[in-house]
Amino acid sequence: MEKLKTLCRVYTIDAFDNKVVFIYTLLFPTLYFVYMNFKQILHASRYSVDEISNIFLPYWAYIIFIALLNTVIVATIFQRESGYYKEFYFIVGSKWLIFIANFIVQVAFILAELLLFTILGMFLLHSWYFSILLNSLLAGVLAVIPVTMGLSILFTFRIKAQSFSVIGTFSVFVLFYLATLTSGMWLVNLISLLNPYKYILALTNCLSILIEKGNINFGNLMQLLIVTIAFCLIGLRGFSKFDIRPILDRS
Repeated sequence: MEKLKTLCRVYTIDAFDNKVVFIYTLLFPTLYFVYMNFKQILHASRYSVDEISNIFLPYWAYIIFIALLNTVIVATIFQRESGYYKEFYFIVGSKWLIFIANFIVQVAFILAELLLFTILGMFLLHSWYFSILLNSLLAGVLAVIPVTMGLSILFTFRIKAQSFSVIGTFSVFVLFYLATLTSGMWLVNLISLLNPYKYILALTNCLSILIEKGNINFGNLMQLLIVTIAFCLIGLRGFSKFDIRPILDRS
């Protein structure tokens, strides 16, 4: 436990030092939100909880997805390729303890970012709802584990750090585009949820309906459960293949 606390402190300090990450996870979505809703912000009027929820959903999903991808998965790969992960392993003696410490710290930052964005958004739109705050935090708590496990599939690829940034950026734009596509077929919608961003959107929307209306769409819930199990299985595969050695050090 002491090792975990120490690692959490190290990753917390590192997170505050790495301020560039906050540009992508908090500043960029906030500025884009202001740009897209500038007229609504200027003309003060109270919006319903459904309207606020529909406005915030894609921003919550973006914050959760980008933060998990960059600060958990990609950060772990870069630490491995730079040799830091191997050094930590020799000190701590467990690669999982290192990963869990960073994961805990980043989840705390994600929840704080969701809270800050939601409060600022409601302030700008002159509409305050506790259920919206609750929805954002629950979405963060429930999404982080399955999405992280799903993204761990990246651990199985032998991609150098230099190439990963380009491939990762291209993949993000592709996933965002695919999330906009809709289909009336149940199976197609199920497969589309393997897109982590689309999964977070669907999960957050399901929570929104449950919290605000007390209703549950069992068809959508079943799809989410199936994909959650799939992400967990992918995670078991991804983490089992995770090697602390940089690619260049492997035979």
